Amino acid sequence: MLQSVAKPESKLLSMVLKTDIPEVSEKNFTKAADFGATHSYVDSVQGSALDALKKAFSQFPVTVRLASSHKGSIVECLLNAELPGCSLPNEQDWVYVSGPWTEVGTGSTGGGVSGAPQSVVFYWVSLQNVQSYLKLNPLFPPVTNTDRLNFATLLQAVGIGIGNAAAHEMGHHVAYKFYIKMDCSPNQNSANACQPDSNNDVTDFEIEGGIKEEYMYVYPQIHWQPDSVCAIQQYFGGDDWRDANCTRSFKKPTHW
Repeated sequence: MLQSVAKPESKLLSMVLKTDIPEVSEKNFTKAADFGATHSYVDSVQGSALDALKKAFSQFPVTVRLASSHKGSIVECLLNAELPGCSLPNEQDWVYVSGPWTEVGTGSTGGGVSGAPQSVVFYWVSLQNVQSYLKLNPLFPPVTNTDRLNFATLLQAVGIGIGNAAAHEMGHHVAYKFYIKMDCSPNQNSANACQPDSNNDVTDFEIEGGIKEEYMYVYPQIHWQPDSVCAIQQYFGGDDWRDANCTRSFKKPTHW
């Protein structure tokens, strides 16, 4: 999903898209119509997701684009807890977009101790949150111009949510090697309160996922905590990277 000169490029993987159920839930999501064959719908969600993710990392020395993969060797598959003959991303930093129902939130990241982190964000959660937060439950297939406009707005918001959730999971990648406060709370009385920026704003990518703004806005309306900016710069640009705002190393003493 991300690329720098010193690191393998990483890219967002493809997705299967389904919707047409108002207030989608674990009980009814399997009955949704699959519109994955309608390329304009897929392109809308994927384009919005990539745009949101690109903007999230636009201030860093990285590139965001779609992922590629290769057939892993027996050793590679075993190291990634996969069966022989598995398909593996060519990149070190990547996020899958997943279709199964989940109750674990907008995304999840594991590994990272003895190997590369593995991240996934969940399509259904993004759709469910868009319907709930933004009150978007358009008819499908759309018939009138209003239907088409509402459906296009829904697809764009789902994509924005996926892209912002992917940015959050990439923050967890950084956190394996560098000090970055992930899953912080906007509540400044919390023990894990987010670090306010110069405008005292805490609408951050690091917030534990699912906030309304995640489906409405992209960077810079959603942003990284000041210390996170330093950590991410050092993750992609080298841990000796410094500027007027980042005067020390955020690298952890031990890492994978």
